[in-house]
Amino acid sequence: MAGRPPPLRLALTDALTNAPLDNSSVGDEAIKDASPPGAETNESDNCSDILAEASPGSTTNKSDECGSLTARANMPGNQATNIKDEPKSPSNISTTQPPSPPPSTKRPRNPKPITSPFWNTTPLPPIPPPIPKTPRPPPNTVSSLPIPPLTSPSFGLIQESLASDPFALLVATTFLTKTKATAAIPVFRQLMDLHPTPEAIASADEGVVQNMMQPLGLSYVRTKKIQRMARTWIAQPPEKGKRFGVRNYPSLGDGSWVQQGEVFGAEDGEGEGNRVEDVKRRGVGCAWEIGHVTTGAYALDSWRMFCRDVLLGRAEDWKGGGRGGEFQPEWMRVLPRDKELRACLRWLWMKEGWEWDAVTGEREVLREGVRRAVDEGRVGYDERGELVVVDEKGGEEYGGHFQGRV
Repeated sequence: MAGRPPPLRLALTDALTNAPLDNSSVGDEAIKDASPPGAETNESDNCSDILAEASPGSTTNKSDECGSLTARANMPGNQATNIKDEPKSPSNISTTQPPSPPPSTKRPRNPKPITSPFWNTTPLPPIPPPIPKTPRPPPNTVSSLPIPPLTSPSFGLIQESLASDPFALLVATTFLTKTKATAAIPVFRQLMDLHPTPEAIASADEGVVQNMMQPLGLSYVRTKKIQRMARTWIAQPPEKGKRFGVRNYPSLGDGSWVQQGEVFGAEDGEGEGNRVEDVKRRGVGCAWEIGHVTTGAYALDSWRMFCRDVLLGRAEDWKGGGRGGEFQPEWMRVLPRDKELRACLRWLWMKEGWEWDAVTGEREVLREGVRRAVDEGRVGYDERGELVVVDEKGGEEYGGHFQGRV
């Protein structure tokens, strides 16, 4: 077949490429084994003929070419193997290790650490231990107003200045609910300057009022509540001898036997029959003259402290003006939950000569050291909202009768 090498050439090529040899005689044996039976061949001629067939037209010396083939077969590291494809065994596998790589020419690293001259090698000072944080008081326990001297004419609440305008006082409590006085009072003043009466607020544009209260938050809810209060006040202003039932005031669960908005008569006067039944029948402590206008505890406490005595004709002002002797103003019967109202009542009771407990309403005679500390500005609040008296150096001097505080 044209183009296919003769068998002798294939046999010799496989012997030289697939099986390394270790002596020169193996090449001749392969030629003899691959020759046809009975053929006599000259070793040098056979080798030359094979090379001549592999390279037609070549002028290379035949003896040199044959010698090169023999030299390839005798290359170091080669092992003699049968030309026939015998399986390799551990005995005929080369164990010669490859030559070791040349030594590395890389420069070894400097074992000494290199420090930049631009780094600050001065050791840092030890970190001081953390300063223990002062525990924060629970919400609605510590007043934001300082305690004024007992000779001061007022404590500093805005309700004191609005005692003669009950409706404005109720509007102010709406602004102060869940809002700091420093943010709420300026907006309240702005609203009352534009709409000073219930009629003006009721007829005011809802969007204008809402935009005015936008910085305080809850502007939509506050606007609706203020205008509803104004309309109710206009339709049925508070009056003596007519009260409306309020549930869950002054504490949660109080007045559970009355209906919200239920109408009662005057609270004053002697009852008949069983006292408990009489109290329920007359709605004592659970019906108020402004119960149809608002039911919020903060608004009711503020109105009772600064407005109720005048409405009922008991006194000329909220301090009991025009009355003497054993008369007790309404503020003495209030136990508010708001921290600012509690602080104000503590101060009012100290002006009367008493140390008052804001939780139980109990009181004791004011100690001289406490009175002097209040006038000197050495009274503050602890983390529970209780009053403490401190000495001139800032340390606590002593507490009061109630829970170790004033």
